[in-house]
Amino acid sequence: MNIFTEKFFEHNKKKIAEDISNQGFCFIKNAINENFIKDIMNDVEKNRFFINRNWISGVYLNTQYYLTNIMGCSKSFYELVTDGNVIEICDNFMSKKNFRLKAARYYETFPNHNMHWHTDNKIGKIFQDIDGLIFIIYLTDVEDGEFQYIKKSHKFSVENKINNFTDREIEQKYHDDIISFKGKKGSIVIYNTKGIHRAKKIKANSKFIRKSLFFQIDSNFESAEPMLIDTSFVKTRDQKILNYLGLGHPAPNKIYPNSSILTLPAKKLINFLLLKFLLKKILEKLINLIPAKIKKIVKSKL
Repeated sequence: MNIFTEKFFEHNKKKIAEDISNQGFCFIKNAINENFIKDIMNDVEKNRFFINRNWISGVYLNTQYYLTNIMGCSKSFYELVTDGNVIEICDNFMSKKNFRLKAARYYETFPNHNMHWHTDNKIGKIFQDIDGLIFIIYLTDVEDGEFQYIKKSHKFSVENKINNFTDREIEQKYHDDIISFKGKKGSIVIYNTKGIHRAKKIKANSKFIRKSLFFQIDSNFESAEPMLIDTSFVKTRDQKILNYLGLGHPAPNKIYPNSSILTLPAKKLINFLLLKFLLKKILEKLINLIPAKIKKIVKSKL
């Protein structure tokens, strides 16, 4: 399957890397094929949310949903993150020619989710001055809750060696440099992990859910999230790609998000836990109340 559109191929990979080095980002509208997006969404729906199923499942974190182990169930996503065009962009951008996939996921953001301004050049929660890129692909038209980036902030954010910034600080110092990336489904933003960014809060009264793909690549080989990969997807023996996927390398970072039953939205908690559990128990009780003689008759008729 063709992942990228002709619109994407109008952009030279070296020029993409140069734009990211100069501005901090590159934004390409209508970059991803519709059929690829459909395949991704089908893979997500097949693995959306299950309890006690011995297979991959998404999780909820209050006002967000994540399918973090998507490379274990989506060949399409695996082919995206290992695509030669992605590798070529990284080759042109990174000062080191060896780099590693650090994190990858499908995620959804619901109304009223609040994300603070931050950078992603860190190991765990500790600031690091390392080269890195993040790719975000919109799987829905985004007119609200869009990605935002402080133009050229990658050039000064490392000075204070911090990763988090307050809304007040951004408003006072960098208001005129905020770039908002509204775009149609299939648009892609690629940005320098040293740049200050966030997702704008979706209006509380909105019914919109932003659906996106995310993957992060950087030059540190000793730090990444653990990743589940369906080994049948891996057809290559190219050592560069195997290193890029982290085979044989440490993965000490905690997988994101850190979810539990307590991070389920109340509605999901009721629907998926209490309701199903109670219905099952009620059904079992009702069956136990049926006399054995009647059970025997019914069984003989089946």
